[in-house]
Amino acid sequence: MDWKSALKIAGPSAIAAWVFVELIKSYLDNSEIFKTNAYLNFTLLIIIFLFCVIMGWLWIRNSNPKNKVERTEKKIEKNEVCENEVGKDLSIGSIDDSILDNKISKNKVKGSLNIGSK
Repeated sequence: MDWKSALKIAGPSAIAAWVFVELIKSYLDNSEIFKTNAYLNFTLLIIIFLFCVIMGWLWIRNSNPKNKVERTEKKIEKNEVCENEVGKDLSIGSIDDSILDNKISKNKVKGSLNIGSK
């Protein structure tokens, strides 16, 4: 397993899932109950199958475009940000905002001036 990629994508849950799988594997390898009892083996297979079916159903349900919430676009329009003195950073809007027809001039900013960024 490439741990760098796994940690970037899933974070700590990748470690938790790996530990869970390793614990279950070692328990099933060392346990004599599952080696001799056919009913427990069958029950375990049914539980694993149901888990996979439920996770697949949740994944398909959440990927359906009908269930996605429509985002309203935020608009920052026709404002004047002029002749301000800012001791640190000045941020106007975010990356998701629509910034139109604004006047931004003659500002004294000691830090960064961010317009439409995170």
